[in-house]
Amino acid sequence: MDITPPASEDITVVLIDSTTPDALVRCVQQVVRTGGGCQVVVVSARATSLPSHLARRTRTVRVSEAAALDGAAASEASARALVLVAPTSAAFSTGWPAAVRERARVHSQTISVVGAHGRSILVVPRAVTDVRASRSSWVGATGLRLRESAQEVTARRTISAVMIVKDEEEVLDECLTALVPFVDEVVVYDTGSTDRTVDIARSHGVVVVEGYWNDHFGDARNRALEHATSDWVIQVDADEVMEGDVDAWRRQLDTDPYDQISITIISTAHRGSTTGLTTQPSRIFRRGYYRWTGALHEYPLALPGIPARGMSPQQPPVRLMHSGYQPQRTAERNKAMRNLALSTKELEATPKGDPERAVLLSNQGRTLLWAGKTDEALEVLEELRTTPGNPTSIVIGGRAALEVLLASHRTDEVEPWLEVMASSGEAPGNIAVYRARKHIKLNEPTAALDAVSSLTDGGGTDPWGMPFDPARAQVIEAAAKISLGDPHTGADLLLDLVRTASDAVPFDLIVNAVSAAGRRLVEIAGIAPNQFIERTIREASAMHPVVALEWFEALHEANPHDRRPVVAGNLFAARAAWTVALAWSVRARELGLEEVCALRGLGENQSMPVADRVMAWLVLASVLGEHDAPEQVSRLVAHTDPRDLLVLRSHAEQHGLDASTLVTSARISLSSTAATPLVLMGEQR
Repeated sequence: MDITPPASEDITVVLIDSTTPDALVRCVQQVVRTGGGCQVVVVSARATSLPSHLARRTRTVRVSEAAALDGAAASEASARALVLVAPTSAAFSTGWPAAVRERARVHSQTISVVGAHGRSILVVPRAVTDVRASRSSWVGATGLRLRESAQEVTARRTISAVMIVKDEEEVLDECLTALVPFVDEVVVYDTGSTDRTVDIARSHGVVVVEGYWNDHFGDARNRALEHATSDWVIQVDADEVMEGDVDAWRRQLDTDPYDQISITIISTAHRGSTTGLTTQPSRIFRRGYYRWTGALHEYPLALPGIPARGMSPQQPPVRLMHSGYQPQRTAERNKAMRNLALSTKELEATPKGDPERAVLLSNQGRTLLWAGKTDEALEVLEELRTTPGNPTSIVIGGRAALEVLLASHRTDEVEPWLEVMASSGEAPGNIAVYRARKHIKLNEPTAALDAVSSLTDGGGTDPWGMPFDPARAQVIEAAAKISLGDPHTGADLLLDLVRTASDAVPFDLIVNAVSAAGRRLVEIAGIAPNQFIERTIREASAMHPVVALEWFEALHEANPHDRRPVVAGNLFAARAAWTVALAWSVRARELGLEEVCALRGLGENQSMPVADRVMAWLVLASVLGEHDAPEQVSRLVAHTDPRDLLVLRSHAEQHGLDASTLVTSARISLSSTAATPLVLMGEQR
């Protein structure tokens, strides 16, 4: 009998409540956030209190005393299921479910152990029903670790996330779900929502304040700040999703001697992407040391009399993925016009020569870009380029200007910006990459290679202390090699980056490189880390459907048990030929995903050819036994030309499908017309 668990098997996580109530909440949050649909069981010797959205996902086993905790956990692990047992001092991060399933598959008769000395995480495969079974140590467990001591769990600086929101029901749930594991408190200050925003916030158990809006972001943030109670504060917007290393983040907050910390924000072009315009604003500071100033693109200003210790040179191990300026979100919310009115008002009130004018020009220029007023934006940013006084604003505005200039092939305007940005402290590596991108646009790949090959000292740092990412130069090198007719080298460079810095790899570039080299996309899929897979599944949605399906096919070939490409493949195959839809529907059923069916989607898709829709329903009826399929066939063929039905019947029978419905419908249709009688194919006498 085969006792090897399938890779898609559900995991039951048993948490032993052995530390503090806060640690329990944080641990359950991490499991729920990173564990997909896994079941969560808490074994506790005390009354537990979890936020409602976590309590709904959790089953609690209550014991009378702490000495009985291990025995109760062992009972849960003795069921014939894949079980992970961990103390609440454990930390869970992205990737652990796949690692656990693979470990259980390879060591199906053995309990795998992470840690030692009475503090350990156990992986119990479903074939093991005796928790005294043999055990093996697991070194380097992906996504799983034990904190070094109890003090690390209990003795820490606290942090509050402070948000101002209005009508954010579309994105708030995703934001809060990602945010809660990183902070001790969330304050949501609502400025007058008319949708479900407030209800969504309350469902997460956060502090909700129903406030007001006075056309001033700084004022609103200060009103929200009054409700925070932690040592540190971080400003987060509803259209941002936090990701990173929770434990390293906590360690920095505990030990960083400075008062402010900047954070990387990536404004992505579409949902799911991990690349885009990158900034590092000051969003994190000690509570009681700063207040917000500015009506738009506000920033923290030290309170009078506070001996501030300045900005930390250490970048935190977290980042915010920002979707608010994606075209669809901007159009839906009319954010750009709102921001434009605020930035225009501030700029008009500030005369030339004022030290603040550079900041406001940068705000105005970027807001005009988001409003789609490209020419006006570049005029404002050109004034910024020649306005002294604020180097960081010049770098921020310059990055925005360069993206537009390069996208619109206005390459002759690039160098003046590079000169002023270099003198304003932009990283030499970033300058080199922008220059190289200009040469790529001009079809000068050799000059592009020269630009990035001249880098020394690692490319330097930008005005916020962020070191240059050498992966950006390697992407340029790959693009240049492809342009020079060497796609093999370009593909190899990008494949190396997939292994080491996958966020830097443009998906369309690596697909083109591998394809141009005559190689298969499975070569990428076989080495792709989890976050690259998740990103590219979403990015593929914006590409040609054929390319998207080829990528999903490659991902499925590399890991047949991964459900994600199968779900995506079915969604796309519902807009393809019925034979393609059939292949993806079968894959979905093999993984127990009967509810995901490309054939049914194709049959219901009125924009697809009737022939493909009819064949989809015939397959569902004849092969997959869907009970409602014959009725759907009859409904479709009732409105189909009888001559087309004859062709469809022949096609169906060639594939071994029951075409009797088509025969009956064709006979009825033909007998009711005055056309020349036709002999039904296959029924000659």
